[in-house]
Amino acid sequence: MILAAAVSFFCVGTLVARVGAANDDQAPEAGAFGFGLGEERRYVIGPPGALQPGEAELWIIRLESISGEPPNRRMSFRLEHEATRYRRTVNVFSRGELMVFRASMELIVNEHGFPLRLRYQGNFDNSPTQYSQEEVTLSFAEGEFVVRNRFSMRFREFDMSVPSSRLVDPLIPRGVYVSGSENPALYSLILAGAAIEEVGDIEYMSLTPSPLATRGRVTNRQRSLSRKRLRFEEFTTVDIGGVQEDALRLRRPDSTRPDIYVRTDGTVLRVDITTRLNMDSAFIRLLRPAEY
Repeated sequence: MILAAAVSFFCVGTLVARVGAANDDQAPEAGAFGFGLGEERRYVIGPPGALQPGEAELWIIRLESISGEPPNRRMSFRLEHEATRYRRTVNVFSRGELMVFRASMELIVNEHGFPLRLRYQGNFDNSPTQYSQEEVTLSFAEGEFVVRNRFSMRFREFDMSVPSSRLVDPLIPRGVYVSGSENPALYSLILAGAAIEEVGDIEYMSLTPSPLATRGRVTNRQRSLSRKRLRFEEFTTVDIGGVQEDALRLRRPDSTRPDIYVRTDGTVLRVDITTRLNMDSAFIRLLRPAEY
């Protein structure tokens, strides 16, 4: 009964805006997709031991601005991702050299979470090859994405049409969402805007903006736009930074570690993953403001 009520809560799309500021007494400002205006969320990998000593990974997302009135409302997000990892070497007994990858994304979506424009930039601080910088800009117009791509010193521009599907309405537009692999919090936009089946499944088209996926015209388009599914499983509790949180557990059928935990206001609390050191219990979790 509780699960059914929570699923119904998502179905009507009434995600409650909140502000994740350190001062809990601060009055929340108007927001979207469960984000308060100006709210920032940060995510890290856990538990301790999931990464090698010296390695770290951090995701940040912030709702920068809201403009316009429905149906022309626009939300602008700023996303950042930093990963410090050991580069793989031929010598299996050596950790190799630490490499730092930094990426940022400026994302503008409509009130359905559909990406109207995004700019992605990423670079390796100490890459051993010339392929250390990547950039992609996508703009949606007249039913397709215009893609401008730069990978190191190679430039390319092409159009990427949105596949015909019952999940996508290019006229509104609705049904395409930036992949949660870019930032865990992006699942909040998917939950708010994607079509929910009677059985409680969510189906949508996932967009991966990495230049590695959008470099080609045909073959790689299938990697950039792919059909995905989420399934509501149960209402449960999950440990987030030593605090037990009530959460909905969802599953990604195409993942080896499929579970995602979210609050009923749409806030993503935890996404289960695998790492090289931890194949069974690693996860990405929300940081509390006191942990910043």
